[in-house]
Amino acid sequence: MPREPLEAELEHMFREDLIVACQYWGIDLSTSKPGAELTKLLAEQMRKKEARERIFATFNEREYDLLGMLCLNGGAMSYDRLKPFRKVYSYGQLNQTERDLRKKGIIVRRIMSRLTDYGREVAE
Repeated sequence: MPREPLEAELEHMFREDLIVACQYWGIDLSTSKPGAELTKLLAEQMRKKEARERIFATFNEREYDLLGMLCLNGGAMSYDRLKPFRKVYSYGQLNQTERDLRKKGIIVRRIMSRLTDYGREVAE
């Protein structure tokens, strides 16, 4: 199955998540830019290995666990698949972690949460 380009994956981000992710990844937002340009700038920044390593170094254990679980489950986050993690984390903690990762641009929300290529890289 061919992979979707990073820009196409990031197009599905909510505008508020896109803006926060751009700030988190160090993109200058001092001027007003359309969403397509922000998506392009974010994708360029995410392709830089040193930027990815800087961002990945800030992740906590729960974020790594959630990314690993999403990677093993094909990127889908459902309550049935979260059951094994309930022994360690509450649903509230996992949902908050998912929101945090969306704001970092690592998870893209469509109908269900979905990992971007770089989320899969961290999980592996």
